[in-house]
Amino acid sequence: MKLNSLDISGFKSFVDPVSVKFAPGVTAIVGPNGCGKSNLSDAITWVLGEQSAKSLRGAKMQDIIFSGSAKRKPLGMAEVSLTLQADTSYPDTVDGKITLGRRVFRTGESQYRLNGKVVRLKQIKELLMDTGLGIRAYSVIEQGKIGLILSGKPQERRKLLEEAAGITRYKARKRIAEIKLEETSANLLRLDDIVSEVERSLRSLKRQASAARRYQAKEGEYQGLLKQVLLGRWSRVSGQLGELDEQLAGLTSEDAERTATLHRNEATLAEGRETLDALAAELAERHEVQAELAATIEGRQEFVKGARQRSEEVGERLTMGRTQADERRRQSSDFQHSLGNLDDRSQELLAERDEAARAVAEDNDQLAACQAQVEEAAARTEAIRHELAEALTQVEGLRSELQRTQVEIERRSYRQRFLGEERARLDRSLGEATSVLETAEQKIADITSRLETQTTTRDQLAEALDKLLSREAEASNEARRLENRLVSLEQRQRILVELSEEHAKRRRALVNALAKAGVDDPSFLADQVVPSEGWEDVIDHFLGDLADAVILTDEALGEGDDVIALARRLAEVGSSAIFIRPLAAADNALQVDDPAALESLADALGLSAELAGSLPPAYLVNAADDAQRLAAAHPGVAFVSRDRLWARGGSLHVQGKEAAPGVLARESELEAIAQEIPDCEHRLEQTSELLANLIKERTRHATEINRLENEIGNLQRESAVANARRHDAAARRQ
Repeated sequence: MKLNSLDISGFKSFVDPVSVKFAPGVTAIVGPNGCGKSNLSDAITWVLGEQSAKSLRGAKMQDIIFSGSAKRKPLGMAEVSLTLQADTSYPDTVDGKITLGRRVFRTGESQYRLNGKVVRLKQIKELLMDTGLGIRAYSVIEQGKIGLILSGKPQERRKLLEEAAGITRYKARKRIAEIKLEETSANLLRLDDIVSEVERSLRSLKRQASAARRYQAKEGEYQGLLKQVLLGRWSRVSGQLGELDEQLAGLTSEDAERTATLHRNEATLAEGRETLDALAAELAERHEVQAELAATIEGRQEFVKGARQRSEEVGERLTMGRTQADERRRQSSDFQHSLGNLDDRSQELLAERDEAARAVAEDNDQLAACQAQVEEAAARTEAIRHELAEALTQVEGLRSELQRTQVEIERRSYRQRFLGEERARLDRSLGEATSVLETAEQKIADITSRLETQTTTRDQLAEALDKLLSREAEASNEARRLENRLVSLEQRQRILVELSEEHAKRRRALVNALAKAGVDDPSFLADQVVPSEGWEDVIDHFLGDLADAVILTDEALGEGDDVIALARRLAEVGSSAIFIRPLAAADNALQVDDPAALESLADALGLSAELAGSLPPAYLVNAADDAQRLAAAHPGVAFVSRDRLWARGGSLHVQGKEAAPGVLARESELEAIAQEIPDCEHRLEQTSELLANLIKERTRHATEINRLENEIGNLQRESAVANARRHDAAARRQ
């Protein structure tokens, strides 16, 4: 893949649409600081799928959209399109090109496009895989990234090498396939579990289904039996209900008698309760006295119980003290007996110590005598050892002298033989060096001659290439200018067509309203005028709404009709219009006799005298100063200048250059654009053919220059090798 062009709109500082063509031979983009060079590289990495706003020098992705300036409003969208040249066999190519696009809106939405179709980022990454293109590939190397690559880990450099070797796609596919296989294996295991669970559930459901069928059969039988039982019970209960009604009547009379007896018993019960309450009060007083006596008795019993416990504790402590005193007396008698035994043992040990001291003194005397004899023998041994060492030293010196003499004799013999062989070898090397030196000098002369010829040819081709590059740059600039002009014309044409369609829509609505009001086939003022070339804008500005005024003739109105009645009917249908009635006796009494007044507006528009009399009197002038001067001198006449200004009396009417064109200017401009676009396309086609031929010629020259450069480089290397051999041969010969 090769970079062909980059189209930017609304991205960072590129508020207007910009197209950058990367023709063959373009190797760098240069410019002063702050001109937007880095924004171009950011645009390329962004359209390739960069997701980090910090890598694009922003806090969030919406920061890359043009945020406005003192004179321009902020935009709501940023778009970048990247066109790549590729082989026609490459996937998704259209005429050997692939167009990648990306949009981001200020609301946060984002779109990726491939050849104009909306796609996902995954499809873009799969398309660019193994091509070297991408935000982390080796084709986009940012400032400082080379140092990171050189100092990076081997695993990181391996990724770049794999990308360059074209195996990243297959590794990614392998990883995806492995993941899918793992997922499939997991799904198969899950399916096995589900199948086993379903089989177990199936057996249980079969049992439940058979039980449900048996239940339904039994339920039917049960409902039939239940109905029979309930009918029998209902008949029996109906008979019992009659009997109970009779019993209820008898019981009701008994209940009345018992109620009277109950009232008498309740009165007797009330008297008994009063007697019971008096007895209960007396019983409560006696219980209080009894409780006080019981508390006093319980306190005295607790006191007696505590005194008994303390008496028992004192007796136990007295018994323990007596036992300990007996134990202490027994231990004291044992210690006195042991002390007598220790005194006897001490006397025995003192006697043994005195005997051992006498034996030690005798041993020390014998040891001193033996030590004196040993020292005398050691002195004699040391003297003999010294004499023996001196003799051995003399023997070793004589042996070393003999060995040195033998080695010197052998060394001198070997040196004599070596010098003879070296002399013969050097004689042979001198002959070889002389032959090599002559061959090297001859080869250097041949290489120098060929190098001069190739250099001359290379310089001639380089001069021709510079001329071709100059012509190519001129043709490229011309093609770019024509493309921009063509795009501008097409955009202007679309705008004018939209304005014309909108105007035609309004006019159709007015024609329909006029038809409802009784005017068929109306005629408009704009259709009757033929403005002079160059005066369309200012005449549109002067006429304003009069351009769409409806010309009413007697034939259009009909007999017995007038304009006011027509206007009222038009208002009733919810519309409005401006009407012009030609004057039968047009009075153009306001004549202007001044050299600055070129001609009247009626003559400039080619109107009839009757129709011109219905319009305000006006004259065309060249300069705005003349329009202002003549308007002051002739208050009832308007003076229209080429400077988009017209004056009448003391009023001045000015129109800006950015104002929407009127009917006359729009039609005139559409005709001019329709004539200019084919001519511009033809010139662009010719320029493109010339540019293609120049590129082919330049490519051929560049290829030839590269070939010559390679040959010159090879000859220079051969010359350097030959010179090195000559110097080596000369040094060897010397």
